[in-house]
Amino acid sequence: MPKLWSEDAFGRDMRVAVVLPAENPMRTWRLGLVAVVTGVMVGSLMAQPPLPDPSISSLSDSDTSAIKAFVTYYANAMAAAKGSSDMVQDRTAVLKPVHDTSHPASAIFMDAYGNAINQTFSPLLGHSATALNAIITIAQVNDMSTQPALEQALTSTNASVRYWAAKGLGNILGQLSALPPAYRQAIHRLEAALAIEKDPVVKMGIADALSQASAPTAKSAALVVTALGAFASNYALVPPNNLPVCVGTIHALEAMLSKGAVLEPAVQEHAMQSLARIMSFTAQYYQAGLLNRTQALVAVDALRACGDAMDAISHSQKFSLTTLDAQTDKSQVLLTVNGLTGDTQEKGLLQELYPKVAAPVRISGKP
Repeated sequence: MPKLWSEDAFGRDMRVAVVLPAENPMRTWRLGLVAVVTGVMVGSLMAQPPLPDPSISSLSDSDTSAIKAFVTYYANAMAAAKGSSDMVQDRTAVLKPVHDTSHPASAIFMDAYGNAINQTFSPLLGHSATALNAIITIAQVNDMSTQPALEQALTSTNASVRYWAAKGLGNILGQLSALPPAYRQAIHRLEAALAIEKDPVVKMGIADALSQASAPTAKSAALVVTALGAFASNYALVPPNNLPVCVGTIHALEAMLSKGAVLEPAVQEHAMQSLARIMSFTAQYYQAGLLNRTQALVAVDALRACGDAMDAISHSQKFSLTTLDAQTDKSQVLLTVNGLTGDTQEKGLLQELYPKVAAPVRISGKP
């Protein structure tokens, strides 16, 4: 992981892609993948097939075939790519109709386009050299037809692939809500994935996906709280790494609570304990000047996110750090946080509301 997590590191940036090995074991498979579509074949790619106007209001059979040919061209090109930059170019080109806000695609076009991408890029998930770029492509289509591929990718051994699979499922939960069995299955798969996930960035991604549910379940919220607990426990070891994923996961929990997710009493206490520890540890590092400028800005976001989430859980307005910004005196920040979370010297507001929740300890070797 980078020192400060960025989705770019998980392939969002169009310049980022998986790196092919020097000796390419994909050659035989690529030749087997070759599909002859409007004169296009892997190893001898001709000009890209024409694509119907994305704003089209109706599709003929020939339009549907043209869409399939266009998408297949880029799937085959990705399979035949000699390096990461080629795969990124293919991904960028095939997603252009999806992202082109200056010429929005019609719903009927996107339905056919999404289905074509799902059919032609899903086979690329089974090969390590193309799996990441394939799942990034599939995840950004936002089409219900991609559900099986996204759920399959949740079990990948590649953390980046799992992250984008979760992101893609989160993107289509709104559509799936019209199909209760499919919706429940997606939630179940995400919950099962979060329960066993080890990578902190992927945990954050799954938490965010679950927060897209129209009515987040108590189980989903409890799993997100468990993830926060793990972040709090590991915080002292890698605080700069944990800050961004902490913030993202806290925001996911807040979103769930705003949609009516219920935390059982024991889960509430666990959540308050974890948030208090993250808040206290962040304030300690912040006050000691142990974070660089960028990390310090993220620290401010983390402190405010913790306070807002603690207010949401406790149904109070006592923990939010509404006046905190990058110019606030750092020593005052720590004193304020200690008054909220308690410390080794004195109980805080947290212990008044939740007597069973212990005050955070000082980080070893830190202020």
